[in-house]
Amino acid sequence: VEAYEAASRLPGAGVSGLNNAAVIYGRLREHEKAEVLYRQVIAGNTRFANAYANLMNTLIINGKFSALDSVRQQFRAAFPEFEGLW
Repeated sequence: VEAYEAASRLPGAGVSGLNNAAVIYGRLREHEKAEVLYRQVIAGNTRFANAYANLMNTLIINGKFSALDSVRQQFRAAFPEFEGLW
């Protein structure tokens, strides 16, 4: 996990490392940490569709149902071509 997070801080690295670290945190059942990283992924690249789905799943696991609407709205703004998906 630390390697992915460190790699994501390199210039021009993008958000893939952060997303991978978030996936690992989820598998380790450290869902709060995963949520923070998924939000960073989306902030760094609004067109990273899997991050939205992963964040929504993590929010459900964390019992943060009221936060789902705002993530769904962000997804719809980033991907208008997927109208009606969520």
